[in-house]
Amino acid sequence: MSKEFYATPRIIRVPRRFQVFYNRAARRTILRSRPPFEMTTLPSVSQVPWFALSYGLAGTVSMWYGIRRNSLCQRAFVSVGEVAVSIALFDWFVQQESETDRLLGFEATVVILAVIFALALRAFSIRLMELTVTGRKLAERFSLLPLLYMFLFSLAVSAREFASFERPALSVFMFTVVACALHVCMFAFGKSEAIRRLAGTDKLRPIAADRSECVKTWRYAAATIIVPTILALVVQIASGDDWRLMGINLALSGTLVSLVVVACSRRSSVAGSS
Repeated sequence: MSKEFYATPRIIRVPRRFQVFYNRAARRTILRSRPPFEMTTLPSVSQVPWFALSYGLAGTVSMWYGIRRNSLCQRAFVSVGEVAVSIALFDWFVQQESETDRLLGFEATVVILAVIFALALRAFSIRLMELTVTGRKLAERFSLLPLLYMFLFSLAVSAREFASFERPALSVFMFTVVACALHVCMFAFGKSEAIRRLAGTDKLRPIAADRSECVKTWRYAAATIIVPTILALVVQIASGDDWRLMGINLALSGTLVSLVVVACSRRSSVAGSS
């Protein structure tokens, strides 16, 4: 045959019955190449967000208990429950980072969590300062909240910069813990200033028996943060999870408990005898 015969492209028509046979054979080959299906609907222990579940459950129970009781318990348990729920959202954000990014995006999620945590910690700090001063305006003034707002605002603004880190959600959570630790120092300074400036006036809450009951209630409310931390920590250590998240949750729980201790401490231990 000539070279023109081989160079000219020709269309070869295949009968339909051979096409059907070829399609079935190709489909059978693809199915055989797939990995076998495994029944793995239940996640492993290490994949369960234990910190988020424990803080969320403890915060919900605390708020429900505080609403059902008198006003004193309501102030303590409701506010500490709000803080626990906000921590649960942060833990969920860290442990389920891919899902939250798919729903809202990283930057929007950081802004929402910063606002929620700021509002919860604001109510928590004001109600703690009300153990020392009378009136909500004075409590908000001496809680020195603008520094906390500044740190959380810078966190929301720098969300795009955090996205370039290796673990962006974990870095955001760590920055929040640092801001909370600095707020404890400012809260202690604000309480000492309130005692010094308002000494001898009716704006300083007197030390009475009802205040001792209030302090006792706040100490019970602090258990809402300690108990879920210990339970989740035991499970996370047993499952061999990331130690960085454990350390951050321990630091945040210790910071919040320190805030309660500063608010419930004796005035002489904060600002000296007056």
